[in-house]
Amino acid sequence: MTTEVNQGASSTSSPLKWFKAVQGKAIKTDADAQKLLEIQNAFTIKALEVLNYVDQDTTSTDAALNVAMGDFRQYVRDIEAADVVNNPEAFEPLQTAFYKRFHKDPNISDEHKLGLEFLTGLVRFSIATRITLKFAKHLHDEHGVEAFNALDIETLETSITDAPDLLIRLQKCSEACTPTIDAITDTFINNKLGDRTYWEAAKDFFEQNPNLDALAKELVSIQYVPEEQTFLGLAQFLHWNGFGGNGRFLEGTRIEPLTAQKLQYHGGDDAETTNFSKRMQVFGNTLAAIKNSAAKAAFYALRKHAQKNTGPMRIYDFCTGPVYGAVKPIGDALTEQKIDVKYTLSDVDGANLSILFKKQTNPNNKIDTVHYVDLNAPLKTEDDQQGKYDLVSAAIGMHQLSAEGQQNAMRHFTDITSTGGYISIPHVNENVHWQLMLITINITDRESFIPDEILHNFKDFAVDQADSSFKVAYPLRQVSSDHTDDTKPHLYDFTMYKVVKMSGEQLDHLQTLWDQKHFDEADQYVENTIGARSLHIPIPENDG
Repeated sequence: MTTEVNQGASSTSSPLKWFKAVQGKAIKTDADAQKLLEIQNAFTIKALEVLNYVDQDTTSTDAALNVAMGDFRQYVRDIEAADVVNNPEAFEPLQTAFYKRFHKDPNISDEHKLGLEFLTGLVRFSIATRITLKFAKHLHDEHGVEAFNALDIETLETSITDAPDLLIRLQKCSEACTPTIDAITDTFINNKLGDRTYWEAAKDFFEQNPNLDALAKELVSIQYVPEEQTFLGLAQFLHWNGFGGNGRFLEGTRIEPLTAQKLQYHGGDDAETTNFSKRMQVFGNTLAAIKNSAAKAAFYALRKHAQKNTGPMRIYDFCTGPVYGAVKPIGDALTEQKIDVKYTLSDVDGANLSILFKKQTNPNNKIDTVHYVDLNAPLKTEDDQQGKYDLVSAAIGMHQLSAEGQQNAMRHFTDITSTGGYISIPHVNENVHWQLMLITINITDRESFIPDEILHNFKDFAVDQADSSFKVAYPLRQVSSDHTDDTKPHLYDFTMYKVVKMSGEQLDHLQTLWDQKHFDEADQYVENTIGARSLHIPIPENDG
């Protein structure tokens, strides 16, 4: 039975306990969504108080926070002394040690731990800015790109490294990033390197600079996950409403260097964020192509699936955002084929959930239920959800989970998908660090990537069934093979799975074939196990 968010839940004693209590619950009224948003906002505003105490001359009445801020300033000094741009192996141990120090301190409030997370992201931003400048110099020196002639890159680098404290360094980073990213985007928008793409240029740059490649990978990887995993959903909420979105949480701060970052917001399309539009011209083609490929594959899979099933096609989209854009085109196309569709949508942001709930009240939107779900936190499958959905999608949100978090999520997706149903995961691949030179400030978030499906251990995802069999998510390589070749000259991919049922002995044999990279034989084995050609999705060659 679906349980709704309790509007009366108290958040005064422990907000994280409240978020745990509403994990997976349905939004039944807009007041539910507003309650979530109210607590998220309060938590985040309290977290951002740490920005006022970065300067060592400013102290708080909170003794534990003062100690933590002293530790943070020492962390910044340690990063500088280690010269991590030239010694990338020093970065991860220093960051992880600092993470552990404040996350395990019971005297620091959860809100201030979120603030310290944000500060470590600002340190990563300052490092990533230097990588961006070196990439610009590479384009100038190697390819003679005239767009960089007006930039004195050496002076910009010096202004950052010579800054006396973090806040001034952030201001210098902002001043350096804006014209540099404009020049980078201009280079590729106007094809100043011929038909060479940004992604190909980034690949060349990192191949020529293996130290920077190693450092960039460390900057975007998730090295430490706190025991309190619910906390990470709020960290993402802050990111999406800060540098990763419209910057609304940063507008109210009195820290001018952060306010000066407005041109580096990940989202927004107004006059003050014009270089977002430029970046999207570079990102847009590959992102749009992947979304289109994923939607087309899912549409044909579900159209075939509908021939064997009565009732509506049920689609669950996680990390859905306010417009559920990863699945709505699929549902619209199915509706045109006279196939009924019902959506279940979830997000972690109260603002998105409020928008979705209001859309749910219009029956034309075909939204069945809206849920608050934090994929970082434990996921429980309710009895009425097991095997309920014909398609489960995770938008482009899975890369913000640790490796263990991705496994847990996939196991949950497998559990709630019907046997014979599908799981679609549009995602960023292992080249996620190539994005640094376009969205430098986005590194304030902790991101990761989705490993290639050839690395799968099926037992990590398998779900025990009551009859001693297993449900297994099997990758449909013939659907995604165009996007998983070795070169991967882009950031985006998608992987699609069919959920199949097999015995433990069959699962062991499948894993052996997969480990030996006998993929064609594995495909044939699965087809023979669950029915001939059942993995085939008929996508017409002339389909647009």
